Amino acid sequence: MRNWIFPLLLSAAAAPRPPPELEQLKPFLVSARCSGEVEESPFAAAHKTAGSMAGSRDRSGFWILIHYQEKGSSSDERWGYDPGAKKFVALLSDSMGGYGMGSSPGWEADDLIWTGDVYMNGQKMPYRQTFTLQKDGSISEQWEMQMDGQWKKLTSGACKKAK
Repeated sequence: MRNWIFPLLLSAAAAPRPPPELEQLKPFLVSARCSGEVEESPFAAAHKTAGSMAGSRDRSGFWILIHYQEKGSSSDERWGYDPGAKKFVALLSDSMGGYGMGSSPGWEADDLIWTGDVYMNGQKMPYRQTFTLQKDGSISEQWEMQMDGQWKKLTSGACKKAK
């Protein structure tokens, strides 16, 4: 009977631990109120936005979960860290069937910039998402996609910690 217990104990002792680099994403572990603007694009008419953002760690501690909700739409991001590649990784999905994958080297001064590809309606497009930590603790965000070889800003806004 001891033969099957010993391998379990060894595997538990060698279990991976969440990377300490995830501490860099601590500013996103909040509930926040957000406002912003959507620019005119093939995806939507220009309009103002208001919503909420909630950031938390998953149960394992390996991922930061970001949920953004506004009237009529939502998006989810799952952020982690790849110690082998020495970069942050992102998995994205939205309420319109879009999804994507990206990466970031981490904070550069007050900016956290993600780049990668998103997939919508059978099309692949490069994206760039820039978060900027403001002096008042709020976080501004800008979302751009590459269209016809040019970067086009699609959304911008800011989230402030809910009181």
